[in-house]
Amino acid sequence: MTSKEIDEIDKAWDMEQEIFNEYRKCFKYRFFANLENIFLKLTNWARKKHQLPLSIRKEAYEKSGRLDKDPKALDLYMDV
Repeated sequence: MTSKEIDEIDKAWDMEQEIFNEYRKCFKYRFFANLENIFLKLTNWARKKHQLPLSIRKEAYEKSGRLDKDPKALDLYMDV
């Protein structure tokens, strides 16, 4: 890319962002963005309330023999 093409892309980007930012100021956009944020927090809270404890998952994997076949089976759940 030449510097002229980069400047044209930057100019177009800035113009688009001005239009987007103008829309983002309207009540409807802000209302639904905040509503989405509230629902996201509620979803994360609910997910944490019904998550299987690691100890139960480990017990099930040990009894089924999965841990013998794949010792890293629980690694995915360690940070949860």
